[in-house]
Amino acid sequence: MKRYKLISLLILGLALLSSSCVKEDLKEPNREGELVDMSLTILMQQFDSSAGMTETKSVTTDDGITITYGTAPATRQTAELSNESSINDLWVVQCLDNTSFRVSYIPSVGALQQVTLNGVNYSAYKVSVPMVRVDYVYRHGVDPPQVLLIANTADPNLFAGVYAMSDLWEKMDRVVNSEAEVTANNRIVMTGNYVGSIPLDYDNPYPELTRNSLMIDMFRSVVKLEVTVNPVSTLTSGEFVGYPLTLNKVQIESASRWIPLKAGMKSATRYPAVSYRSTQNYSDYFMDYPEESLTFGNKMNWYLAPNRRGVGPNVTTQAKSRFNDPSYFELSDTYNYYSYATRIVLKGTLDGKPIKFRIYPGGSYWDPEVDETMINSYNLTPNTVYSLNITINGVSRNDQRIEYEFPMRYE
Repeated sequence: MKRYKLISLLILGLALLSSSCVKEDLKEPNREGELVDMSLTILMQQFDSSAGMTETKSVTTDDGITITYGTAPATRQTAELSNESSINDLWVVQCLDNTSFRVSYIPSVGALQQVTLNGVNYSAYKVSVPMVRVDYVYRHGVDPPQVLLIANTADPNLFAGVYAMSDLWEKMDRVVNSEAEVTANNRIVMTGNYVGSIPLDYDNPYPELTRNSLMIDMFRSVVKLEVTVNPVSTLTSGEFVGYPLTLNKVQIESASRWIPLKAGMKSATRYPAVSYRSTQNYSDYFMDYPEESLTFGNKMNWYLAPNRRGVGPNVTTQAKSRFNDPSYFELSDTYNYYSYATRIVLKGTLDGKPIKFRIYPGGSYWDPEVDETMINSYNLTPNTVYSLNITINGVSRNDQRIEYEFPMRYE
């Protein structure tokens, strides 16, 4: 009998020890610094529509220019990129703390797939990459670790020579020198980020994902501008009623040359940053796109780098001009004033003399402290479509958007 009890106690002890080991395994003791093979599910987000920021989609004034702010179309036009969601190459940047990081370059991520998470269908890419184990998100008073994704740089040497975190952040902007470089290789630069433990915590909200899986939203780092100019023959209002207006050229002025590679660059600060002036002429961070022929009724499309100039004191569309661009006086030298806000310039002739119309797109939801609308905003933010439909019926000398040699008045 005593022998039986002894055997029973031994079996019970082994069972308790086994249970304890299982619990210890579940707890995943701290093994920070080890490499873990992680599966990334990269969810492609749609372009945001700037029209969603205001209930007033159409703004008509007595100046003879009607601008309708439309929504992003479901069907892309022939002049647009057919692969706005295409990812070719991918950088995975894991910031471990305030001083150390790890970068991995994936030259090809494969095809876009359809995945279902919590009953919702997404278009996504799936890749596997080794990452450093980080069990505790908040530790030692440092910032939480971040995983930054940067897609479509087509540059396997992007982070060459980067050894310090300060060097890394200096690489978080991409400089382009032409319109073609914004969509180099017919692809758009994209970014995404993740903050949290690696592998996932036990309270993973997506049962479809394992602990060694991360879901990361991917956003385009560029702006999309859609413009349609409606046919015009003779003016019906203003000082030149009955006069023929000819518009035959269009140009994008003051396009930013800086594309942010840091994920979620949707802040209320100026971008490109004003501080850049300390090292270089600020105007060098902007460029004009080539002049193009204007065809009435056709939707024209451009991809641009973000350009945040701020919110102006505009109360009418007439006043949305360079004079109310917040950077007009802020960044200018004595007697030399410049507007760095991106604008659409329509060019032609009226009564035999050159005429220009400068239309400023804008609008953003990213600063909740500011009452920002399409009329007063000079902000172009990433992953956003700005769609404008323009009709010109009249010309007014009081319209600050018009550049024209008006005849003198004798009163």
